[in-house]
Amino acid sequence: LLQIAFDRIILNKAHVIRNPKAGISQSVCRLRAFRRRVVTGTPVQNKELDMYSAFFVSRLIPNQLQVWKRWVDSSKAKNQRLLQLLIKTLLLRRSKDQ
Repeated sequence: LLQIAFDRIILNKAHVIRNPKAGISQSVCRLRAFRRRVVTGTPVQNKELDMYSAFFVSRLIPNQLQVWKRWVDSSKAKNQRLLQLLIKTLLLRRSKDQ
């Protein structure tokens, strides 16, 4: 699979790649594709850091885990606003009523 250049990759159950150091996360990141999308019903299982891999695999943020940790682990209002803006912009949330 690593030798194929895909037009599009859609990763369902993206919560399985929440650990950026896990082998499956690193393997998915190495796949070549023009477009990437991740789909999950549970983007955050334990903490905000869980979203990092999904955003990175989608190529929506750079591969800078330390920067991401500063954003999500910080209690500074500015960093929290940046994180909220990123989530609001990149996540599509549907309720049971929709």
